[in-house]
Amino acid sequence: MDIWEYYDELMLIDRQYGQEEDLYYIINRVIRETLPEYMTVRDIHNMALPSERVLRKLPGRECFTAFGQVPDLVIVDKRFDQSREGQRQYVYGCVEIKKFRNDNSVERIVESLGSSLDTLRIQKRTKLVTSKDSNVKKKVTETVIMKNNRPVTDKGEAEVLRELIHFKKMILTDGIRWYYLKIDRAFRKKSREKSREKSMVKDIIKSVIGSDWLIRVEGFSVEKKCDLSGITDNFRAREKYHWKEFNNLYLKKVKWK
Repeated sequence: MDIWEYYDELMLIDRQYGQEEDLYYIINRVIRETLPEYMTVRDIHNMALPSERVLRKLPGRECFTAFGQVPDLVIVDKRFDQSREGQRQYVYGCVEIKKFRNDNSVERIVESLGSSLDTLRIQKRTKLVTSKDSNVKKKVTETVIMKNNRPVTDKGEAEVLRELIHFKKMILTDGIRWYYLKIDRAFRKKSREKSREKSMVKDIIKSVIGSDWLIRVEGFSVEKKCDLSGITDNFRAREKYHWKEFNNLYLKKVKWK
């Protein structure tokens, strides 16, 4: 697939369906072509949060759960086996995909993240919600992420933060703009405890977490890998872009391991 086939497919997606999930296949294909031979990509966007019964049979799926949610794609070693325990070492990162005609949501998320992250708080809250079909109220548990002591209200930013803390390496893209986000380390402790001991956040791989966690982040960075928004149907503009450049100089420089 060259860059023009890719670009034309993006335009067809926008014109014919225009939904986020229609981007998964083509982005999966692009990333797969840039990975080392021992890595692969899995599309897990429809994976349900694993129950205890599921985890007894497929304990490896626990590695895909980032504070009560899953990303769109994950980058894993070909040795990864969902039926075995101790598979975290074979999970290298994730990909979060956004709809590219959605008010520049990717750029908005990156801008909201800022240039640095220090301390985050992740809280597990329970609230009463009234059903639309009836007046019956039921308890709903949600995971809220706090930045600078304020709740992150942007859904896209909250999703990115949860997944970045868990996976540590991420591609965030809408098919046009490609960002590489990473953190070197993340430490966590329960805020209600007086102890200052921290443990690596890689140990938090369960869908059910404590009621209140403080996360200290080190080595946060965002790098814009590529922006194809300048491509048009004009032949001269097309001459400036080469798929080899896009593939080799940008995506192949992502260090998943």
